[in-house]
Amino acid sequence: MIVVADSCACGIVALRAVHRAAPGICIRYYADYANNPLGRKSDAAIVGIVQDWDAMAQGISAAELLVIACNTASVALHFHSGSATGSCHSVTMVDAFNAMVDSARGEIEGARILILGTTATARSGAYAAILEAAGAAHASAFAATEAERIVASGLYRSEEGREVAAREIEPVASQPWDIVVLGCTCFGFLRYLYRDMFRPDVRFLDPLDFLAEPLSCRLAQPGEVRGDLRVELVTSGTPAQLELVRRFAEDLFPDMCFDDRQIDFKHTVSGSTGKPLRMIEGRSRAAADIGEIVRQ
Repeated sequence: MIVVADSCACGIVALRAVHRAAPGICIRYYADYANNPLGRKSDAAIVGIVQDWDAMAQGISAAELLVIACNTASVALHFHSGSATGSCHSVTMVDAFNAMVDSARGEIEGARILILGTTATARSGAYAAILEAAGAAHASAFAATEAERIVASGLYRSEEGREVAAREIEPVASQPWDIVVLGCTCFGFLRYLYRDMFRPDVRFLDPLDFLAEPLSCRLAQPGEVRGDLRVELVTSGTPAQLELVRRFAEDLFPDMCFDDRQIDFKHTVSGSTGKPLRMIEGRSRAAADIGEIVRQ
């Protein structure tokens, strides 16, 4: 099993990379809505939440890898915690970001780059520093907090959601950027909107598109077909938020059948009584072929 964690439904897109690296492996996707949004919390609070995710992964005997599919959590872990996660091997969005930089280094050199992220990611300056070290002429981060909220709540296709996201990004969209980096897993769902707002020749880069590379490096047998795909959808949030995760998953896995029944259980960490979690299980009707998620 591979555990994939984010603070909302958006990181579920990372399951494409997981399936590419380990076809048919069992995946548990954890949407920690009880702690959403992460981007407005302190670095210390974010690191504590990620350590809780790691404790969950370590508590699953079959788990061989934890994927932190959240840029905010990944940046806090790499640059503010002073240590990596626990004994469960992990892959983070910083690993994916570094793979992206290595792949696109020729375009990055001399480029003017805008990074869209949460408040915490923008505040850290970490991604801008990596890009400028790779030769970017200038890299600047912009906190798109309203866009994060809209996508995490499933409103990114609504007229109101599009208007709010467009209004937020308007001050920076007219500036002469060469590359826009989608530094939050939520923002891929607004790529169609951003493409219309920036110049036609602007290149969009998303670290999620490069996640399969560090995943393959960490897996013992990358590319091995493990059987029919099984996905467990878990949240610390409300039943309505679990249904939102299901909707995201059904877009991503059109060939999967998800149970109607929600399973309630508790996740216990050392020194705590545990918090309530809810889960829906899904199995492929046939051998799953994920394909590309519809982001429009």
